Order: sequence, then structure tokens, then C-alpha cells
Amino acid sequence: MKLDHLTFNQTSVSISNFGGKTDKDMAGIPTTITNSSVPSLCPVTTLQVYINRTKTSRDKISGQPIFLYLNNKQTEPLGSQRISKVMTLTLQEAGIDDTTARSFRKTGASTAINKGADPDFVMKLGRWRSVDVFFKHYVDWDQADMTNAILGE
Repeated sequence: MKLDHLTFNQTSVSISNFGGKTDKDMAGIPTTITNSSVPSLCPVTTLQVYINRTKTSRDKISGQPIFLYLNNKQTEPLGSQRISKVMTLTLQEAGIDDTTARSFRKTGASTAINKGADPDFVMKLGRWRSVDVFFKHYVDWDQADMTNAILGE
């Protein structure tokens, strides 16, 4: 993701995701993140602060990536493989050996659906194309909630 994929306004930031499996024509799929009413927890403000604080490092890299991998030896765009590796190592350090970064995809989808999120929105956010695949392989239904919904309780 690059800086020009972001559009900030007073109440939110819009992020255009390009090139995903559901963005065949490379038009970009917009995702909007709204401000939090709690300033210290606001993702929009946090992103703005991060962008400002990493400007000098970002200026050294072509393409103006949003997220950077910084260490004493190098500064480079932070890619999905490094994020996955860091998440997996963090889980292992916490003693959670049977979980990888990939596990969060199913967990996130299942949690969102079980909390009442619109399935179309969750599918769009996760870039799933097939309703069948989404519900068959990525959503674990909370049985109590499903029973209550069926019985109207």
C-alpha cells in the first residue's frame, strides 16, 4: 500500500486496495475507517501520526509505501510475508504453537459474522469471491447464536 492510496478527511480515512483477487480491473476497492470517539484509541489519528513520524525513512524508499520495516541495517516496505512471519513468531513466543498468521483470516470472519456483521461487507473486506467458499471454509457459526436466530429467541 502506498500513501496515494489514502484519503483523509475530518471523520475518517479511505483506503483504496488495488490488485486483489476481486479487483480484476485494478480500479481499487475502497475501505473506510472512521475516527474513534476516544482520541487515544483512534486508528485514523494513529495512522496520521505514524505517517508523519516515518516520513524521513519513507522518503528514502521509492514508491512511498505506507508501512515500513525498520531495523539498524535496512528500511524497506513492510510486506505481507514479513507481517506473517512476525505474527507467527509472536504467537510461538506466547506459547501458541498451533496457530499461524493465516488463522486470523478465519477467526476474523467468524467473529464478524457471529457478532452480526453484514456478510457482504465481510466478504468484500476479506476479498472472498465465492459465497459458498466463504461460508463453508471461513465461517464457524456460534451454535447458540444460530439456534437462537432460528427459534427467534
